[in-house]
Amino acid sequence: MRLAAEVRGAAKVTEGKDWTPYVEAALARAVDEVRGSGKGERNATLARAAFGLGQIVHLAPDLLTPARLEAELTAAAPREQGFGEREARYTVRRGVVKGQASPRTPADDRPAPRGTRTQGPPRTPATPRPEAPPNWPPVDEVLSLWDAAYPVDSLNLPHPWDAAPAAWLEGRGIGADSVAGHGLARAMPPALSVRCPKWAHFGRDAWPKRGYSLLIPCYTASGELRSVRARYTAPGPLPDGCPKAAAPKGYELRGLVLANPAALALLRGETSTAAMVIITEGEPDWLTWATTRPDLAVLGVVAGAWVAELAARIPDGSKVVLRTHADAAGDAYAAKVAASFTGRKVQLARLKHEESNG
Repeated sequence: MRLAAEVRGAAKVTEGKDWTPYVEAALARAVDEVRGSGKGERNATLARAAFGLGQIVHLAPDLLTPARLEAELTAAAPREQGFGEREARYTVRRGVVKGQASPRTPADDRPAPRGTRTQGPPRTPATPRPEAPPNWPPVDEVLSLWDAAYPVDSLNLPHPWDAAPAAWLEGRGIGADSVAGHGLARAMPPALSVRCPKWAHFGRDAWPKRGYSLLIPCYTASGELRSVRARYTAPGPLPDGCPKAAAPKGYELRGLVLANPAALALLRGETSTAAMVIITEGEPDWLTWATTRPDLAVLGVVAGAWVAELAARIPDGSKVVLRTHADAAGDAYAAKVAASFTGRKVQLARLKHEESNG
């Protein structure tokens, strides 16, 4: 692949050299540039600085770690209305990942030797266009709804008829006790409808009132609980026109995944060793893997959610197994996830899964 060739070429140029002074000076310049950016240009400046530093991470990966770049550039970014710490962190992560996909060396910074014939003026690298931060529901409302829900265990629910989520799980061979014990999902009884914010509605009714009673948390690339999905668990067939799962109305899921405790340890940087990672499609398959193999890092993806920052959290040397459905959508999920590991020392495998009626 072209990217792999670029990385190998960069390695040949930089092999055996100590680039510490160069990268430290580059980081210092980038921080100064971000700190001095004016109103209205801060996001673009931050994206440009993150992209440039991402391009030289390969020179000193132990020094220019993603965590360090995110911390120092975010701290340097001036705050303004509509551009706070969350937006700054997202811009840095995106910029670093994109920069790592276009590695460069100090030789690229030097002008051509005197007398060298060139094809026109030197090219100026294009400034990457900053991508808008994802539009997620208000975090306080997400956490409030999650805290108000019950463990998926009928013994802890206030009424017997609120046990539909546990019955739905058990009917698919997924242990409700295991789901509750690992914090993978919670139950929303109909009485909780009055606590649901406007985005937690399907049509005019709150999720639990419409039968969407299994609440599943969605996490960012840094392991922060930032949104939720609700799975339909009412007895009987799914009503016409109703999806199997409901997402927050008016908001997006880009950049969010389902994650079991082992996967959260990876996302949060609590472990940096190579791991076996299972990436599944949809809630039932994710819950199945997360409960039967809690020793593995199990991530779940939904349409349009996977981003490069998620791949960047998985250490080199890991084995990533893509467990997606054997259909066009599953193929698209697998292709997008696989592309995000281009140039990485990650072993990829694909296991197609025949979708059930769950």
